[in-house]
Amino acid sequence: MRTGRNPAGGLVAASLATIVLLAGCGSSHRGPATAGASGPAPACLPTTFDHSGALAGTGLDVSPEPGSMAASPQTQISLLGRPRREILSVSASGSATGAHPGHLVAYSQGDGVSFVPDRPFTPQERVTVHVSVQTAAGPRSARFQFRTDTPASTAGYPQYPHPAAAPGDVQVLHSLPGLQPPTVTVTADQPSALPGDILLTPDAGDSQWGLMILNDQGQTVWFKPLPSGEAAGDLAVQRYGGRRVLTWWQGRLLIPGFGQGEDVIAGDHYQTLAVVRAGNGLSADLHEFALEPNGTALIAAYNPIRCNLSPARGGPREGVLLDNAVQEIDVKTGAVRLQWDSLDHIAVMDTFQPPTPQPWDYFHLNSVDLEPSGNLLISARNTWAIYQLQGGSGALQWTLGGKHSSFQIQPGAHMAWQHDAQMLPNGAITIFDDETRPGVYNESRAIELAVNTHTRTASILASFKHPTSITSATQGSTQLLPNGDWMVGWGQVPYFTEFAPDGHVLFDGHLPFASASYRARVAPWQAAPPQPPAVSATILSGNATAIYASWNGSTALSGWRVMAGTARNDLYDFTTVPRSGFETQILIQDPERYVQVQALGANGHVLAQSPIVTATGTY
Repeated sequence: MRTGRNPAGGLVAASLATIVLLAGCGSSHRGPATAGASGPAPACLPTTFDHSGALAGTGLDVSPEPGSMAASPQTQISLLGRPRREILSVSASGSATGAHPGHLVAYSQGDGVSFVPDRPFTPQERVTVHVSVQTAAGPRSARFQFRTDTPASTAGYPQYPHPAAAPGDVQVLHSLPGLQPPTVTVTADQPSALPGDILLTPDAGDSQWGLMILNDQGQTVWFKPLPSGEAAGDLAVQRYGGRRVLTWWQGRLLIPGFGQGEDVIAGDHYQTLAVVRAGNGLSADLHEFALEPNGTALIAAYNPIRCNLSPARGGPREGVLLDNAVQEIDVKTGAVRLQWDSLDHIAVMDTFQPPTPQPWDYFHLNSVDLEPSGNLLISARNTWAIYQLQGGSGALQWTLGGKHSSFQIQPGAHMAWQHDAQMLPNGAITIFDDETRPGVYNESRAIELAVNTHTRTASILASFKHPTSITSATQGSTQLLPNGDWMVGWGQVPYFTEFAPDGHVLFDGHLPFASASYRARVAPWQAAPPQPPAVSATILSGNATAIYASWNGSTALSGWRVMAGTARNDLYDFTTVPRSGFETQILIQDPERYVQVQALGANGHVLAQSPIVTATGTY
């Protein structure tokens, strides 16, 4: 995804084909159509969209929702709203496969269960569920039905290419020669402007892909490369089990524009504490991973299904539709507490993305935010709209933007191809407004909107644009910082910028223009890596020794003490220097054979020490 400058000075994508691929359904590749199913593609487009998971008379919200047409054959049946002891019985029967025995998994929050069938349903069968619950008025029974979809295989979908690194695009590290993080260029920096560290997930470029933390000066603090063929997204600092943790998504990034992987929770030694996986036969997508205080996680998942799309503006009869799902996962048990499917609630004709012979991503879910009220706020790029969903039932409450907005959009409050909708405590909504692919307005921006549910109006409160007039075709994020400043990640154009409330730039940096970062977040992070510091030493001409020291992931590192000598068991304190970037170069004017470095904290105490290494070169 290389970028260049247009004649007006703005940053634009140099390859239109790459833009289309990133945005969703622009790939010309046709993957295998079926996953264990044969015959013509079935009808999958519903005609009604007023679905709700509320099961009358039971006090339960269920998913799949009654009347759903988008349930995976591998779905569990989620019943949310009553403790396990009050759920007396659950049974399920398929119209083609008959009764499905199963077992109940109680949620660790104590407010429901999942019925997990012992075997999956088959595609395109009607499933009938019977539920009996204990209420204050005595036992109550209810019945509902849903239909399973026909999954489409993604086995043939290609991943984004990962070319060899260009000179200058990666950091060259002597002490960690196997590590190749992308270079970082800082173009504006007011001292102590950032109230935390910068969290990035560089990909789509020619450096190693992975996870990256920068300090408030834009210097690399931590870089974790991922295995070949894997990408990362949505690196964040969150809370889990009462402690601050580092979280991210990692997995395969498929060219249709979505991910298949898992979400990771790591502690302050970068150790894995938990892995969160999507349920119901789906894979976690890169677009959202939000931990909630009750021990649950909100995640996104894309569900490719076979579908006759000819009713949708002449789409292909043998088509593949990407249903977009929101799942609430009980982190402790892995059970799905709730699943919301775009296909049950949002008509495909609401999209601005025309049908294609390839997987049709009509919705493109890219953020999920839990509001203070318990409702959910989601963003759909390809319908240009933000939606509020009722907590639990998933019923659609209102739509902001798009073809059927519940609000009158005031001047300047428009959006197109947007990302990262978040509701602030005062009810305002922040959005990264891409505005391009294809272009609607001539540059991307971060915006804050006032949404008045009484007057049904949406008006602009704040707007932030990059001094170089960036037009970012995909991705992006907007974050209101605790100090009142704003951090904007420009997505496909790999800038990250801190704005003061009045709009002037306090900090600005970027990765190589071949790279991208799905989001850019700021948060304070403190961690001590489990591995010792790394060091290398080289004897130079003139009897000097060049020493290179680094400690990948240490947030407390302030300086280095060099210990050196002619005998391994007889090292002397040669010098102490401050930390300088990810890797610090230290020159000493003696050709010492053995070298060790000690990592120092802010008060000069020793945090850790490296192994003793032998200097290379001529003595």
